[in-house]
Amino acid sequence: ASADTLTPTAGANNEVTLTVKNSLSSTDTDFSGAVNVTISGVVAAPNGSYGSFNGIDLDASSAGTGQTISVTFTDGVAAANLVLNKAGAQTIGFSIAGVATPETNTLSITPTAGTAASMTVTTNITAPATNGGQFAQQPVITLKDTYGNICTNDNTTVVTASKKDAGSWTLTGTATATASAGVATFTNLGATNAAAVNNALLAFDAGSLTQINSSTVNLPAPAGAQTATASADTLTPTAGANNEVTLTVKNSLS
Repeated sequence: ASADTLTPTAGANNEVTLTVKNSLSSTDTDFSGAVNVTISGVVAAPNGSYGSFNGIDLDASSAGTGQTISVTFTDGVAAANLVLNKAGAQTIGFSIAGVATPETNTLSITPTAGTAASMTVTTNITAPATNGGQFAQQPVITLKDTYGNICTNDNTTVVTASKKDAGSWTLTGTATATASAGVATFTNLGATNAAAVNNALLAFDAGSLTQINSSTVNLPAPAGAQTATASADTLTPTAGANNEVTLTVKNSLS
């Protein structure tokens, strides 16, 4: 067995050629017609799909004892497209009915993830510890292809965070993060608000991908009185004369 490539893109056609040889190690030109080929070693993609072989969808049996699919041989050779949906190393076995040696031909194939088709929030925000601070837990966004594989070859997609809810607060910090091996990690997002806000929500966008949202958090109100200052009209009044003193109390927003 041979394949066009041992590193196909997940979900893409990859032509596999199966060749039957006679006892003289020459291609057996008498081996023709529809023959059952049992494929094994296929690993399920995160979305539960497997792929296809010779146009037939693969199922869970292709990951276990093997799934049998008819393939047409002509003069000892058959070519069939193999599609693997899982990104990662797989040892794919091909057993050809009527061929005893070897019992199973194997190919070590390592598909790579496709382009980003969706995003998921893999680490959600948690509320700032104090008013005006950064979110205690910063968001992490993971890019995935059509089959749920993490796009580990994506180091360029830019994810943008924005305020999603209608509450009275302002998002602070660096609102963009560039993917590294398919993962975009924010580092200093926070919020400023003059009063308590319930159910604050972030949205995340990246190009044409469907927008996703964070979980909601409650933003703490400014603390009560924090500092007090005093001033006087004059620091050298006449003895016994009025001297107005002003006392000012400020909150955490100064």
